[in-house]
Parts: sequence; C-alpha cells; structure tokens
Amino acid sequence: MVVDDVTTTALALWTGVLREAGDRRVSVALSGGSTPLEMFSRLGAPDMRSQWPWEQLVLFWGDERPVPPDHPDSNYGAARERWLAQVPLPTRQIYPWPTQAAPEEAARQYAATLTTVLGPEPVFDLVWLGVGPEGHTASLFPGSAALSADALAAAPFVAVKDTVRLTLTPRVFNLSRRVVFLARGEDKREIVRRAFAEPDAGLPVQSIQPAADPWWILDRAAAADLPAFPRFE
Repeated sequence: MVVDDVTTTALALWTGVLREAGDRRVSVALSGGSTPLEMFSRLGAPDMRSQWPWEQLVLFWGDERPVPPDHPDSNYGAARERWLAQVPLPTRQIYPWPTQAAPEEAARQYAATLTTVLGPEPVFDLVWLGVGPEGHTASLFPGSAALSADALAAAPFVAVKDTVRLTLTPRVFNLSRRVVFLARGEDKREIVRRAFAEPDAGLPVQSIQPAADPWWILDRAAAADLPAFPRFE
C-alpha cells in the first residue's frame, strides 16, 4: 500500500485489528526506528487514552539493544517515554527484553517468556517491522546466523554495528497472523525495489514469509522505483 501518511495508515490498520479481535487479547510485537516512534507519540496523545481497549493489548518487542531501559538506544525505553507511560496499559501485559542479563541469557529468557505467554509455538496477532538500507529487519542483518536459527530469540553479533543485538528470529515472525512492514523516505527506495523485484536476493527482509503475505505500508518516496504499487487485496 502506497500512502501519503504511513503513520496514520498504520494506526488505522491497528485499530482494525483490535476491532476484529472483539473481546479477545491482541498480542503485538513492536519495532524500533523513526516511523514507530511517530506512531508511539500519537498513541500517547491525550485524546487516545480513552479510545483504545488498552487492557486487550499484550506487547513484546521484535528486537532490542542490550542497554538499560533509560538508555537513548532502548526501543522499549522510547516506547515507554512516548506512549506507555501515558496510557492505562497494565504493566503485566508489557514484556520488554530482559537487558539486565547477558545477551545470550537475555535471548533465552525472552524465548521462555514468549512460550509462557503465547504458547510453545508463539503466534502474534500483529507484528510491526521496518527495513534497513541493506535489507535488515528487526536485528536480522545479512549473513546473520539468527536468520536460520531454530531458537525463538537470538543474540547475534552485528559486524556492521560492531555490537550484539537481541532479536526474535524468522521462526517467530513466520508464525504470526499479520506482519506489517513500514518504510518511508528516499533512503528506503532502493531496498524496497530490491525486496520486490529480486526475490532471490537473499535479503533478511525476504526471510519473513508468514502464511499470510506480509503487508507493506510505503510512502511515495520509498515506493518510487516499484513498477506497480503493491496494494492490499
């Protein structure tokens, strides 16, 4: 889907997922990045506090930096500051990565939490993902062993960032009911083109293949080199 405002469209989609769910809980894996930050800011606005059934949401994070929650690089910390601290979402339904543990142990603990909360084959109702200029998504970078891991969560070393990251694996994302990629801006133009036009490119983003095809929400700059805009059926 190519739109003028990625954030507005993403929020409308999320609202639709909640509406479809009725009274049942909705499990969501969140993403880092600039586009989700704008979405979080809107969700934390005063007029949103009474509009959403917050008690239905169960939140996880698709990836994280191994830093404390108050660190500026923390995905959870950014969501907490802009959104979660402003709304009546029960803390027992919020599951940040246990970054106080060593990375490998943090991945093990997070996988255990996933199976405890969502079952032995954890299925998310909704997953938000972005795409980096080299085709990474979550913290799944080109060449990462985590791309083919049997585990639910991993702590791969990312050479291009010279650091360890924490990430869910394609195994988890591919179990999800709905995966949505968000991309906007001229700097995403070439990788979006490659993701669609070069199916055998081996990009990490192409490893995300749930039973229901992923949805893409793109602005016109990101979609400029697509021969035809992908649209939802």
